[in-house]
Amino acid sequence: MILLLIGSVYAHPVTFKGGTAVYSIHRPKMTHFQVNYTFHRHAAIATSYLRLDLDGQDQDVQAPIFHVNALIKRWNQIGSQGNIYGIAGVGYNLINTSKNTGLFAYTGLQLDYETPRIYTAIQGFSLLSSNMNEIPYGARYRFGIAPYVADYDELQIWMVGQLDHMSSMSFQPRFTPMIRLFYKTVLWEMGHDLKGIYWFQMMSHF
Repeated sequence: MILLLIGSVYAHPVTFKGGTAVYSIHRPKMTHFQVNYTFHRHAAIATSYLRLDLDGQDQDVQAPIFHVNALIKRWNQIGSQGNIYGIAGVGYNLINTSKNTGLFAYTGLQLDYETPRIYTAIQGFSLLSSNMNEIPYGARYRFGIAPYVADYDELQIWMVGQLDHMSSMSFQPRFTPMIRLFYKTVLWEMGHDLKGIYWFQMMSHF
């Protein structure tokens, strides 16, 4: 049961064989929606929609992306788990201008460590294309604490602090305190950064 709880507290790019995960992240200048299906215990196929409203002219992104999520390494111990994930795929920017058109490569990396009371994670991604004036990239670090340990069929509450940076966006980096609610296979996150910019995430797997 402990390992089941640990595997549930964070949105993993790879879940369990035959599992499907759906999640969406929303901010005023960013939307990320993803559906992935784990066909092997170490790999999932996924499709995403990414919207980035960047500060520079002709740099905005509105793109469907098809990618593979891979579990590179996992450490299971009594009461804890660590993971390394890699992500690679291809997308197409629907905003076509003379300076910003065509296909791009999508890459990402995630490292996380979890126990029933704490978790920490670092993530990064980039969009690689010769047609883009600059290479958009983002990085995110989070640390969360659960005030109590809940069973699988009880509401889990987490207090989370997030520090993130997105290239070509003003007021970076951002620190966002948030609350995370997790019940069985459904997760909600809500918070505001120090400038009042909201963060909302919802995730479910089945």
